[in-house]
Amino acid sequence: MRLRKVESKSDNKVELGGYTWTKVGTVDGKDLYLCDDIVKTMHFNKDENNNWKDSDIRKWLNGPFYNSLSKADKDKIVRNADGDNLFCLSTEEAESIPKSILSLNRFWWLRSPGYYANYAASVSPNGTVDKDGYSVHYFNYGVRPAFLMSSLDTKKLLKIKDAYITYKSLCNDYIDNGGDENDIEDIVLSVNKVL
Repeated sequence: MRLRKVESKSDNKVELGGYTWTKVGTVDGKDLYLCDDIVKTMHFNKDENNNWKDSDIRKWLNGPFYNSLSKADKDKIVRNADGDNLFCLSTEEAESIPKSILSLNRFWWLRSPGYYANYAASVSPNGTVDKDGYSVHYFNYGVRPAFLMSSLDTKKLLKIKDAYITYKSLCNDYIDNGGDENDIEDIVLSVNKVL
């Protein structure tokens, strides 16, 4: 899975589950979004195992956390190659993202195994990727999830946003100018051009 970087822009943000997420690249033609915050502090896995597929974080993200999302939020998400709706970044993905985005002033988990069999990779508070990692039992590291969204969905959302702005502006002009029925037809035509 190769990550293609994107420029940091304000339109690279989405809201999901009450959190803001930033587009940090594309993977296999899908947009990769990283949560701007830690959503929970927990151990990677309570067993002596650094395998992402068996991890407690994976179970929590794709169980209770995912199930707490609205249907509209769930509809934005595209499963990754492992079948996860939500996941932690890999070391390869994290190393492709600027440190300014990775830094959060606290440690957080990655899904890649660490140096030892019971270590998982992580990101340090200053945004440095730690491939050696830390013990999977350690409970004070954060969970900073990521998800994939179809690039088409991003473009569609931006078009809807532009159409809404156009509609709102035209309606305000209509009201301010005491418009008639012909103006309503013009408003609909203008919004359809944006879509």
